[in-house]
Amino acid sequence: MALMPDVEKLSDEKSDVATFYAFDTTGNMRMAMKQKVMGIPAYLFYKDGEKVASLGKDILEEKGMAAVTAKLDELTV
Repeated sequence: MALMPDVEKLSDEKSDVATFYAFDTTGNMRMAMKQKVMGIPAYLFYKDGEKVASLGKDILEEKGMAAVTAKLDELTV
């Protein structure tokens, strides 16, 4: 939840190329396991209904939202 302000800002900036959704893994453990979410935070990237990339806790702790922005830019070129 601490990252939500950053996510909302990025969502506003990139609304023309991406749609952002928040997912409560606590109440939806089966879905989290199905999507292979092993830690929080995690960002999953989908294109045409297929998962094309993901970023997990390790990279997010190291690079923060810059990693999310870079991956989103890479996928929307």
